[in-house]
Amino acid sequence: MTVLRRGCAGDLEAVAALEALCFPPEEAADRETLAGRLAVYPEHFLLLREDGELVAFLDGFCTPEPDLRDKMYADPSLHREDGAWQMIFGVAARPDRRGRGYATRLLEHLIRDAREAGRLGLVLTCKNPLLSFYARVGFRDEGVTEKSIHGGVRWHQMRLRFSEESSSEESVSASPLPGAAVSGFADRLRQSRPRSSGQVERPEQRYGSGGRGSPSDLFPG
Repeated sequence: MTVLRRGCAGDLEAVAALEALCFPPEEAADRETLAGRLAVYPEHFLLLREDGELVAFLDGFCTPEPDLRDKMYADPSLHREDGAWQMIFGVAARPDRRGRGYATRLLEHLIRDAREAGRLGLVLTCKNPLLSFYARVGFRDEGVTEKSIHGGVRWHQMRLRFSEESSSEESVSASPLPGAAVSGFADRLRQSRPRSSGQVERPEQRYGSGGRGSPSDLFPG
């Protein structure tokens, strides 16, 4: 059984162990930083457990600032719940569970949360090999950022802006293809997006089985 839920203080030990397993020391968040994140914004800390074991997680806070900066990783107090942008600091999955779509499931859930909260979109940084992975879930590459050199690495900043999603859908609807085909494609595009239910997911909500903004050690979800 696979369970997706939000984090809490009691998850610290498992989260810290998985963080250390998935990222090199110069990039991994330390135990103190992770404890601060879980204390300040647990609702933006998503965990995926399989048969009771933590197999993947992602986290990040909200801010009015449009770009991800290094100071954000270390200081959870910078979180602003009414911030327009959802940042993503890390996506991690157990090395022996990679390739099962865990990163994608977590990202899609966070994207839905941000859309339902009325945010402008989400921002992350990643290394070059992961650009195509994040593009598949809707992020656009903005090039190498000058605002983050975390771990001595040159990071690409990527952004998913909801207004661009809307513009893309409108352009599909306005295309000169035959009416039935246009309508059918636009309907499928809308149906593929999570619908707002107005409900907050509970920790016990279950899904059927089957920091940086880069999935652990360049893991392409």
